[in-house]
Amino acid sequence: GAGVFERHEALWELGAGPVRNPCNFLWVDAISERAATDGVTALMTGGRGNMAFSADGPDWLAELVRAGRPLVAMREAATWRNATGESRAWTYGVRIGSRLMPRRAKRFGERVSGRTDRVGDWNRSIAVHPQLAGDLDLARTPALNPATHPRDRALWVVQAGATQADAQAALAARHGVEHRDPTIDRRVVEVALRQPEWVRRHDGVTRAVVRGAMGDRLPPSIALRTRRGEQLPDWLDVLTAARPLVESELDQVREHPLSRRLLDVDRLDALVANWPSRDRRAEDRVMREYRLALWRGLLVSRYLRWFESRAARPVA
Repeated sequence: GAGVFERHEALWELGAGPVRNPCNFLWVDAISERAATDGVTALMTGGRGNMAFSADGPDWLAELVRAGRPLVAMREAATWRNATGESRAWTYGVRIGSRLMPRRAKRFGERVSGRTDRVGDWNRSIAVHPQLAGDLDLARTPALNPATHPRDRALWVVQAGATQADAQAALAARHGVEHRDPTIDRRVVEVALRQPEWVRRHDGVTRAVVRGAMGDRLPPSIALRTRRGEQLPDWLDVLTAARPLVESELDQVREHPLSRRLLDVDRLDALVANWPSRDRRAEDRVMREYRLALWRGLLVSRYLRWFESRAARPVA
């Protein structure tokens, strides 16, 4: 029920910058508020464990072949096909063949096919002015560089979480509820990043390590769950209901010189003018452009305007 831009000023007053994902902030803030109402002072979370503790091993077959264990790889491939119904051609061609290709050949194939455009996807997710975006050497960023090993990319993502430390601290101060993530404990990460891929996916079981570790600590409905959840599945409904507010925020972006210099206002105008129907909420392009670029861009402008007005006020 919270507005799409509400409550952020309270965090900014406590020293936070704009949150990276304003969409998810709605339910993260609501959970903290509910916990505080119930007298809870700490919440044990596990979101960052996706990159290490609960990570899967999608390259397990190729890694087995590289380790000189082709017979084990073939046995694992058969078990996987029986468990998933995947075709033999896809298992051997994609899960083994394509992953054993030299990195240069793989990057060339990706460029030719256009299947993977990490920098393009990233640009669709941000509202930075094109002239400024062009000055950023995004291709060298570990998360966007195809040559980066998946484990190095995961470690980079884990480390990048520190950029939101100020927001986490402000959220804890605001509600009196601390979020603690034991899955990001350094000792856990070090062990996880040393484990071979075939430990993490074997016998047709995905995320095998975390399922085994949590088998006697969580109910089977959680530990053995294979369906994927969705973060704020009605996000487009929420944003559509707030469209008048979105348009008002965009008007203020146009009138703010710094926002006009940093943000691609023409693109934001086009997004608001061509609003998607609600049945398109799961489309990748719609999610990147509206859930991320539009929502983030407007929030950043709101922060800049708040910062300027706050800095101009006398401090008692």
